Amino acid sequence: MLKQGGGKIFNMEGLGSDGFMLDGMSVYGTSKSALAYFTRSFAHEARGGSVQIGTLSPGMVVTDMLLGTVSDGSPESLKKKKFFNMMADDVETVSGFLSGRILASTAQSPRIRWFTKPRMLGKFLIAPFRKREFFS
Repeated sequence: MLKQGGGKIFNMEGLGSDGFMLDGMSVYGTSKSALAYFTRSFAHEARGGSVQIGTLSPGMVVTDMLLGTVSDGSPESLKKKKFFNMMADDVETVSGFLSGRILASTAQSPRIRWFTKPRMLGKFLIAPFRKREFFS
């Protein structure tokens, strides 16, 4: 990237990158926590150069990993489905947003977030009026 005059490196945040813990997600959360530190450190070392180093924070996206957390039919699984139907988004919506922001970004070390607090609040407010079913 330096030889070609620049480039962009983005790492994907996930559960644990902000220190949040959830039972059963120890290894995944640890890897995301380490990735967050690595990205900040790498961006610090590359500051002032032509390579942009940042993070992407997609929030809850309906992927095989998320679908696997609600597959057992338990009462807890049904609660998760209700919550994910309210708060999660499909891959196409989130990836379109993130890729557009990556291409437009000029900051040295950007953090591009889909699932912001205002977006979360909006989902809570419109949930009674919008029914979605990601789990068939």
